[in-house]
Amino acid sequence: EQHARPLRPAVPTELGASGGGESPATSPRTTPENQELDEPEELRRSLSEEVPKCTSAESDQLSCDMAKIGLTRSNTWSMHAGTRRQEAADLPPDAVAKLHKLHENFLKYSGGSSNVSFKLDTSFESLDQNWDKGGAWHVWGTLPSGSERPLRTRGLSLLPTTLSGAQSILGNNGMAAVNTKGSKGTYDSSVGQDNFSFTHLSSGWEVLCVMDGHGKDGEWPATRAVRTMPYFLAHNENVTQMLKNDQVEAALIFAFDHVQKDLVSSARREQVDIQASGCTAVTVMWNKGSSKLWVGTAGDSRAVLLVPGKGAVAETKDHKPMDEGEAKRIEEMGGEVTITQHDDGFVDCRVNLKGQEYPGISMSRSLGDLSVKDCGVIAEPEVVVWDTKKYRQDALVLAASDGVWEFLSTETVASMVLDALAAGKTHLEALELLLQAAREQWKEKEGEYCDDITAVLVSLDGRAKVSHRQAKGGSGGGGACMEGLCHRCVVA
Repeated sequence: EQHARPLRPAVPTELGASGGGESPATSPRTTPENQELDEPEELRRSLSEEVPKCTSAESDQLSCDMAKIGLTRSNTWSMHAGTRRQEAADLPPDAVAKLHKLHENFLKYSGGSSNVSFKLDTSFESLDQNWDKGGAWHVWGTLPSGSERPLRTRGLSLLPTTLSGAQSILGNNGMAAVNTKGSKGTYDSSVGQDNFSFTHLSSGWEVLCVMDGHGKDGEWPATRAVRTMPYFLAHNENVTQMLKNDQVEAALIFAFDHVQKDLVSSARREQVDIQASGCTAVTVMWNKGSSKLWVGTAGDSRAVLLVPGKGAVAETKDHKPMDEGEAKRIEEMGGEVTITQHDDGFVDCRVNLKGQEYPGISMSRSLGDLSVKDCGVIAEPEVVVWDTKKYRQDALVLAASDGVWEFLSTETVASMVLDALAAGKTHLEALELLLQAAREQWKEKEGEYCDDITAVLVSLDGRAKVSHRQAKGGSGGGGACMEGLCHRCVVA
């Protein structure tokens, strides 16, 4: 899906900080000693024991065969011959047939211990009905039905329906979002695969999610994950107890695990093929009563902490198979990392099964992607903590999919966004400038092709609290066009 970028440190550090001191990302945690599953390592072991393994020799062989076609989106770009990203576009007929067979076997044989059940109802109807209590609200990108035109900016959905004007509500709270489709060509009608959500929980926690889908059905796991992640953080009893105990890292690990398991069970129920489809994930959590942010990531969507006058002071690490620690885990679990250096300097780094030339996935962690979960491409997040105490009033968080980061450095993006805000631009206007700059880079480097681009910008001090009395047509409604968004009306 993407170039390999220069490697980042194994643990994110403050950018531009002089040597010595401990960074916010490595601050020690304290947890009660008498709690079960307090520590993330304990939780990781517990969750890993629950991961079902296929014992059927036939299914094992099919998994090995079908990992061959577990391709990322870069290997499905068939409309633009002439760039290296499209050279592996077409799957041979036998691979296509095996992919369908693997999905068929998943639907037929993956019951029993792998048939995950939840105390919570995670149907979309339930997800829609659980944001009307305690002042909670939930915004996400509206997934179109059927098709989507190139470079389209999506409308936003907002719950509860007593509120209206999703972009106005975000603006009134010191934030903005753009969720846009890219372009695979003039006549491309495929659905864009990025999505995001911002959720204010009744407990006072704020949850920001950006997911970047890949594969044939990548929009499905991305859109489902941006909705179920805050849902589990808000309504799962174990998670709410962890948050009360200030065990936020453990809560994020637990929530990521449940999102992955929900993708498995929901894919079976809805007959969606996620053998070779999945998404990256970045989830940022904070409580306005604390100076700390917790950031969980899987894949190469990225979050950055911005401070006026200082630029980017912290960023998350992309999970690429070129990273030494990621590669070690993949190899220990039966995978193999292959690196191809091209004459023009392009570096292509992929994960394959050991001794094979497949599946060729370009990230080392993701949600979904069932065909490669047993060879080290895990769904477990890396969680870091950023302490914003010394600049909380000015700090902002920017989270974005790889469509932003592919050709723009973190420092360039930080300067662009902060300069726009300093010039009096709104958060949304700053993101629109960033979107334009990213698309110009895609055009210059890749011609007609442009990746999906999603970005969310949040001022941590916020601006104004949203009241559930801010009903349709009220002062925060944003006009008649915005009023339709509360019912998820999309203006194409």
